[in-house]
Amino acid sequence: MSNPIQSLAEFQSTFAPKPVKVEVHVPGTEASVSVFLKPLTSAQRDKFEASVVGVDGKRDLSNLRARLVSDCLVTETGKPVGDAKTIGELSALLVGALFDEVRKLNGMDGEAAIEDAGKD
Repeated sequence: MSNPIQSLAEFQSTFAPKPVKVEVHVPGTEASVSVFLKPLTSAQRDKFEASVVGVDGKRDLSNLRARLVSDCLVTETGKPVGDAKTIGELSALLVGALFDEVRKLNGMDGEAAIEDAGKD
């Protein structure tokens, strides 16, 4: 059995969100692409989920997939690859496949978990 973590610094060094290389298959095509995805921090996930709720509790699902992908799609060193606007202009098949990988990486249980963020 391992020793319990005793400090915030130990948590940060053990669980720092580091980019991971992922092979993403684009459905409906024979194409696959290797990308780096960085897990969200707790604060980033909360911010994204709050953005889904929108102003006055009205859900904002506009460009949802690209917004989440843009938070996680990075270079090997962790630099963001693009913003939600530019990623939203890519193929829906590609963004959808990246979105699915981002959800898996961040423990989001399907679209329902994201959409439920806007419900009380």
